[in-house]
Amino acid sequence: MSNDYCEPEDSCTVDPSSITVPDTEAGGVLLIAFKGSYLTWDHSDSAVELSRAMLAIGKPTTLFLKEDGVLMGKKGQQPQDNMESLGSKLKETAEYNGRVLICKESMRQRGLTSEDFIDGLDVVDPDQLYREIMIHETVLTF
Repeated sequence: MSNDYCEPEDSCTVDPSSITVPDTEAGGVLLIAFKGSYLTWDHSDSAVELSRAMLAIGKPTTLFLKEDGVLMGKKGQQPQDNMESLGSKLKETAEYNGRVLICKESMRQRGLTSEDFIDGLDVVDPDQLYREIMIHETVLTF
């Protein structure tokens, strides 16, 4: 494991005994997005579109943005041609009662702060991902 991400190495390890049950009802779909730029548009857009589709049929949905996935939530996106920005799609996901979580450590590694992101997204610690996996019945990665 690279020290670029964790110092010391054990700081990335989650102690299961430290996990408390979140106040969120178990079930639903967790989508984990690791890519988030327009160079990986198919991955990024697919994750957001699937989250919106799940919400449309009434399925509780959480979108967890990690690594380059955090770039989806940046303010001021200006995609080419007639593409809708990922940020505006994420904002709609949050407005439709979807949860959009951004990994704080991934933000830090990319030199970003919470002020760089659109409203409606929640910044969380990296160990929140383990909690989310435990409470969702379906987990998909992009």
